[in-house]
Amino acid sequence: MTFHGSFASAQSVAVEFLNDADGGAPGQDRNLYVEEISLNGQVHTGAQATFSTYGVITGTEAALYSAGQASFD
Repeated sequence: MTFHGSFASAQSVAVEFLNDADGGAPGQDRNLYVEEISLNGQVHTGAQATFSTYGVITGTEAALYSAGQASFD
């Protein structure tokens, strides 16, 4: 997914996961995985993220298992 905007003076970028769901049965849990972001030609992998809520680094991905943010500086 690509987002465009004016980010010339951005110090950090946050990917916010708002639509979490857990149906209580296998295959009904909704999670968000961020492989990488690119800002002004600089690529940040998911492994460089910090989290505002429960999230983990899975290899090179940032995995959000509940609503919250993965931030990249």
